[in-house]
Amino acid sequence: EDIVSPCISICRLNTLNGFCQGCWRTREEIAGWMRMSNEEKQNVLVELHIGGQLTEVYVIVEDDVQDGSTAFD
Repeated sequence: EDIVSPCISICRLNTLNGFCQGCWRTREEIAGWMRMSNEEKQNVLVELHIGGQLTEVYVIVEDDVQDGSTAFD
């Protein structure tokens, strides 16, 4: 079971720092998300949390999301 993407459908890459203004991942993290292991995905989420971009670390698998919402709704 895969960890759900932290994408919140605000997809704008900041050209100054290289991070998406919606999910705060890099272009490389966004592009590689589907190929990452759950451990790699968890590491990305932890880095976002440590960097202060997320207030909580979410570990959500696809089966947990039944209404079509994202991990951060």
